[in-house]
Amino acid sequence: MPYTTMCIKEALRLYPPVPTVGRELSKPITFPDGRSLPRGVHVSLSFYALHHNPKVWPNPEVFDPSRFAPGSDSHSHAFLPFSGGSRNCIGKHFAMKELKVAVALTLLRFELAADPLQAPIPVPKIVLDSKNGIHLKLRKLL
Repeated sequence: MPYTTMCIKEALRLYPPVPTVGRELSKPITFPDGRSLPRGVHVSLSFYALHHNPKVWPNPEVFDPSRFAPGSDSHSHAFLPFSGGSRNCIGKHFAMKELKVAVALTLLRFELAADPLQAPIPVPKIVLDSKNGIHLKLRKLL
């Protein structure tokens, strides 16, 4: 299960369920470079962009579950598939457990392969969607 968890996290890094969130600043904020924003400004945070930023994740387009190996070194807010801080998803632990069960039960019954001729085309909406669906080839295991 540890490797399955690493794979799930890497998939969530590449394709975060909620790619962007918006907030209204409740107080002014000053950035390390001296720029600031006043209270009341609406800001958007792109988790998709963060998860694909080469300054944060080396080779960000490569699927590499070892990024989440025990003892790996990453900033606590470099991976935010369920948001972060005081507004993080209250169901994130349940969602991860549910994902692990779904993956385990699926892999007990099927061998999965992506259809290379129909790769998903991500479309950011309220949740990350695919313009053309997600096409898999399934082979039932005996």
